[in-house]
Amino acid sequence: MFLLKLIGMIFLGILSGILSYYNKNYYVRVFNDIMGTDENEKPEIRVGRGFLYGFFFPVYFVLLVIGLIALVAFLITAGIIAAVIFVLVWITEKILPHEFFGKPLMDLFLKFGLKPPAPPIPPVMTQPAAAPPTIQAPPTSAEEGTRDKPESQA
Repeated sequence: MFLLKLIGMIFLGILSGILSYYNKNYYVRVFNDIMGTDENEKPEIRVGRGFLYGFFFPVYFVLLVIGLIALVAFLITAGIIAAVIFVLVWITEKILPHEFFGKPLMDLFLKFGLKPPAPPIPPVMTQPAAAPPTIQAPPTSAEEGTRDKPESQA
């Protein structure tokens, strides 16, 4: 089984090397873009890189698939945890009787000698301040001339 996989990896490497020889290996170009490098002009280097990327393609592919599976599993797990937290908060706020737990605790606090909380002070309602009187600027001479004339003459 191992030998069959090795032969398949060698075949992919040779195929990738042939594509690199003719500058048609788009798979290697993706890695060039990722690494920010340009394709080398020497055919020996292109074919060698193409062979290695083709040879290791199954490894890259398996690692990529494992990463995607881990990401999806993480997102599903995070969603389940968020849903459980939401349900617990909703039950705490909507269903559980808060007074039922609060009264015995308040009695216990009083037995320990804690002072009861001070009653809330009602807010003091104040009269809104009167708006300051607006001071109108005296009209300029140009405005006075047009103000005295009827609109039909202006």
